[in-house]
Amino acid sequence: MAFKIVSWNCHGLQTHKEDIKSIINKYQPICLGLQETYLKPHLSAKFKNYVTHRSDFQQGSRASGGVACLTSCQIPSKPILLNTQLQAVALQIQLNSRITNLAREGFPTFLAKSYFCTHPTRPGKDKQDPNNYRPIALTSCLSKLLERMVSARLMHVLERSKWFVPSQSGFRRRRGTIDNLLKLETAIREAFVRKKHLVSIFFDIEKAYDRTWRHGILKDLSDIGLKGNLPLFIKNFLKTRIFQIRIGNILSDNFHQQEGVRQGNVLSVLLFIIKINGIVSKLPAYVNGTLFVDDIKIHCAGDDMGFIQRQLQTAVNDMGIKKWFYFLATKNSLYAFL
Repeated sequence: MAFKIVSWNCHGLQTHKEDIKSIINKYQPICLGLQETYLKPHLSAKFKNYVTHRSDFQQGSRASGGVACLTSCQIPSKPILLNTQLQAVALQIQLNSRITNLAREGFPTFLAKSYFCTHPTRPGKDKQDPNNYRPIALTSCLSKLLERMVSARLMHVLERSKWFVPSQSGFRRRRGTIDNLLKLETAIREAFVRKKHLVSIFFDIEKAYDRTWRHGILKDLSDIGLKGNLPLFIKNFLKTRIFQIRIGNILSDNFHQQEGVRQGNVLSVLLFIIKINGIVSKLPAYVNGTLFVDDIKIHCAGDDMGFIQRQLQTAVNDMGIKKWFYFLATKNSLYAFL
């Protein structure tokens, strides 16, 4: 299958079937956009290994302005270059159709499967210790493209409804680590001006993605008010997860991921942010916190170190109530600004 998208001003589909077949046989495109074409509802056009999409915005019976789209049943997993606006429209029609089908019918194996290659985290580490290896996930390019589209739509809904807590800066538009650093610097300067102490704790969650509660994500999506194909797509995305471990040219048996969100997927980051969103929203009054995806920082300022200790301990206990994650003791750190 050639990774091509072809557009043609054919001025009608029914009278050019043989020409269209010749184009398909010659170029074997992934997508064929037929400009100035209107396919009436009572008409049908079938081409082997291709699906016909008629434009849903054409109200009249004239071909002028209409677009029909033929998409291949065999989707490649390599990048596609779009040269014209019509090609972009044709590809958008195709991908929207794929997302709808995946929401209703579930993910096929080739999209739900990933391969993990292991690589040492740092030079000089003991290669006999499995904890010193970081897995790198290899997933389908088509799956990444579909996930990116869904992630963009979901992010738009969440930002428009102001669902994120203001302290979350991870992977949000016009937000970044600088925002969290500036908040901490401001708090430290204000504490020094008022001649107070400030203690800040940085947390790292152990196996954060692997322990994320799937049903909790779906519940949060329902609480947001999402209905239709989008939550169904995410449900099927979470349900079928298959992976293999690859070391050199050797592949392990298939494993099914029973819980958590799969690492290496574009959509997994946003789903994790949704689940962890409220973790710092119920901190004690004298404790402030910020988030950057799974990196958590809390701080407290005061005149008495005993008061600061009690407030931070209360905050840690409240965050630790969540049963689906644990703090990684070796990567947590505490800094005192006296």
